[in-house]
Amino acid sequence: MNIALVAMPWSQFDAPSTALGTLSALIRREYPDFTVDCHYGYVDMWQRIKPVYQQISNSPLAEIMFLPLLYPEETINAARWFAKMSDEISIDPILGDKVFDQILRATRDNVDAVVASVGDSYDLVGFTITYCQLFSSLAVAKKLKKKGMAISRLTPGPPGSVGRDSST
Repeated sequence: MNIALVAMPWSQFDAPSTALGTLSALIRREYPDFTVDCHYGYVDMWQRIKPVYQQISNSPLAEIMFLPLLYPEETINAARWFAKMSDEISIDPILGDKVFDQILRATRDNVDAVVASVGDSYDLVGFTITYCQLFSSLAVAKKLKKKGMAISRLTPGPPGSVGRDSST
């Protein structure tokens, strides 16, 4: 089985994903015939918006920026929230007066880059869902599914239950 593990924004950009490292090591140990590749979508996003990545990642704007990729009709509402909240968290004006549009473009490019990186050669794609990663992960899953990849939702159990029989 070929497995892709993906960590999308908004993890800490200058540190490896503990979740991907732990899970990939567990899979390799327990299932030596499986192949596991890790994809760090949050690093790609950081490279696209370096001046404001940290500010956004530490705010409610993190999820809002990927909302229009799932629900295009919510783009105007996302822009309103962005305008309101970016004043509150002092978004660095280095990107100019079209900050929302530039970051939204970066989110689209980020999702496209991760989808291209994952390709279509995996039997299973898993996502970390912490640090405001839900909407970005769903956006990638939606695009993979649109490409024809069979996408199944896996819901993990409580911490410590990975790889264990939960019936005991």
